[in-house]
Amino acid sequence: MKETKFVKFFEELSKNDVKIAGGKGASLGEMRRVGIPVPPGFVVLACAFDEFLKQTDLNVEIEAALNKVRELVNFRTKIDPKKQFKEFDLSKVKSKF
Repeated sequence: MKETKFVKFFEELSKNDVKIAGGKGASLGEMRRVGIPVPPGFVVLACAFDEFLKQTDLNVEIEAALNKVRELVNFRTKIDPKKQFKEFDLSKVKSKF
């Protein structure tokens, strides 16, 4: 089994690592790389959360809860979620800016 790395130290991160480390983690890594004084630290990567969901089957429970919410929203609005945003007319939105 391939060992997955779930943690990276700031020194191992750059601005290009937003997808795996999040914006804050990538920014701290980038600041550390360019010499800005950042205390030593690490980031728990997004793949760690994905693995947690997989190992605990929590993703199944989350999906079931989301399906209940979707059913409730669809029942109350009687709008097909796929069409909901296609029919949204931005020209009717008045900007306050």
